[in-house]
Amino acid sequence: MTARRGNRSAALAGLRLRRLISFLRRHRLYCTAHALDRETGVFFDSKHLRRMLDHERWAAASSYALSFVNVRDCSREADVLNFRILVLRVLAAFAAGQGRSVDALFRRIYAYLRVYDDCDGLRRLLLSMRSDDTKSSILYRRIKPKAVADIMDLVAKCPELKAKTRLPRSTFDPAYIMSLGPRLWQQSTRHTNRTSSVPAHIIALSFVRKRPSQISHKMNNSA
Repeated sequence: MTARRGNRSAALAGLRLRRLISFLRRHRLYCTAHALDRETGVFFDSKHLRRMLDHERWAAASSYALSFVNVRDCSREADVLNFRILVLRVLAAFAAGQGRSVDALFRRIYAYLRVYDDCDGLRRLLLSMRSDDTKSSILYRRIKPKAVADIMDLVAKCPELKAKTRLPRSTFDPAYIMSLGPRLWQQSTRHTNRTSSVPAHIIALSFVRKRPSQISHKMNNSA
């Protein structure tokens, strides 16, 4: 019985957090909303990941995706998703003439690919781009749009992320989005104007729970 109550409480807290994030985004408080979803892990912002990939923020993109995944027990889609981000990171470095900065990561990826016969094409591509800066720059411009699109397709298929990519419709009923205690609730019923001035980050902090730092992938720290 206690376990059931705990599960219901966790589900309710998750729903309230997701509604709060929806509320903040609806009112264009994007920084607060993003900070809250990073702290709580209740919403995966696929658009945020896409922006990081478009701007070639590979380490940040990989870290963000992995923060929603248990690497020790993740789905195949989650594993492939992170691997493709790392491969694209290496290709981008080759195209920019910065192959030395990702040499350790390249060696790990190449050793991994040698195990699989169906990865010959990717191995040849990596070797070709590594040896010719001019060619690698041209190839990278052709490859990147499709590679990013493939990564985003994996996001849509990844079971760990799929359930967290949509927010519920925001509501103006504070009972769904606020958990600030009876005193503030009483104030909100008597002094509507006063509660409207409560800073967004104060509202958000009432939902945030301290959690241990998120897991990281071994390959992410190799370059």
